[in-house]
Amino acid sequence: MRAKLTSLDWLGIMLALFSLRQVFNISTGIIKKMTGNEVLGDEIYISRFLDLNDWSISIITAVIGFFITIYIIFKVIPLKLRFTFILSGLLGGILGYVIWFEYLGKVLFNFF
Repeated sequence: MRAKLTSLDWLGIMLALFSLRQVFNISTGIIKKMTGNEVLGDEIYISRFLDLNDWSISIITAVIGFFITIYIIFKVIPLKLRFTFILSGLLGGILGYVIWFEYLGKVLFNFF
């Protein structure tokens, strides 16, 4: 664990946390499946193309993303910033999802 983070550390953290997309994708996919909705996405299409179970690629990438996130939170982020980091990541992720899928994405790509 580091005592102080440099700009390069923050850049690495930001880039590594893109792997959280995979954890989010499988979480929302499971919720959609449980509610009877169709689950589609890049990982599903790749799995089908490779003639694998639909969830194969999603599970593999989610596990990798989960371990990257755990490493970042417990080995890179200093203890005094950890709670703030987790809370802001959670709120920022939810807010980003809502802004993109409910507002900005519809405007930019004219979805109805």
